[in-house]
Parts: sequence; C-alpha cells; structure tokens
Amino acid sequence: MGTATIFSWFMAAFLACGAWAIGCWLFLLWRKRRPHIPAGEILYRDSWQDGRSFQTILTRFGGARNCLEIVVCKNRLIIRPHFPFHVFGKALDLDHDIPFGNITACSTLQGILGIRGLEVEFLDHAGEKHRVQFSSKDPARVRALCRVGG
Repeated sequence: MGTATIFSWFMAAFLACGAWAIGCWLFLLWRKRRPHIPAGEILYRDSWQDGRSFQTILTRFGGARNCLEIVVCKNRLIIRPHFPFHVFGKALDLDHDIPFGNITACSTLQGILGIRGLEVEFLDHAGEKHRVQFSSKDPARVRALCRVGG
C-alpha cells in the first residue's frame, strides 16, 4: 500500500467525519427553530445582552454573556439566546416566552454605576416558578412595558 493510497483513505475519512458533523449541526438548527415575531407586535427589542436563571446551581453561576435577545411585545416578554447559542437556551433556562399575566414580580438590579438590568419572576405554562436576571440598555423602559400580573 503506497503513501498516496493511505493519504486518499485519510482524506476520505476526514471528509466523511466533517460531513457527518455538519449534518448533525444542521439537524440541531432545524430542530430548534424559533417562531418569527411580527414587527408590528414588538414594542422594545434589546440584543446581545447578559442573563442568568436561578433554576439550578449551574444556571446561577453560568448563564449567558452577550448572547441574549430581550423582546417586549404587546402582551408578552420574550427572552431567548441568539443563533447559534439558542441550542443551549433550554438547558440554561434562558429561553422563555412569558405572557404578562404570568409575571409575578419585576425589579431593577442596581450596579456600581446605576441600574444595570432587571430581575423577573414568573410562572411558566406548567405553573412552575422561575426567576431570571438580564441586563438591558434601557431597564426602566422594559420594566414600564412589562405589566406585572397582566
């Protein structure tokens, strides 16, 4: 078996592994599709923000750095990671579509340089309580738009 034959087998195996990895990645993207939000429904949108959940010890210390999208619509608050981080949204408890009626509390987070974000407590569709913190460019506006209790 010559050097050229070994090299061609190596390249074939390498390309097959690469095609398999790309196929798996595309499958995950297809499976995690997010619904489109009509432009007329959006009241405020904040992109590339930080956030964390208080569901587990991992989500408390982990969270998201500069990858969350915060959208306030007419009747709901949407917190979700941007592409390609949306694959980890459910695992980090940072992918939520919250009707205003399910929000039980909304408070501002104070930082050294002033208000830096919000903490929102809400009930999910199963009635389970969640608490999420996220940064925002205009937390006062987000808080004013999010009607606690509907």
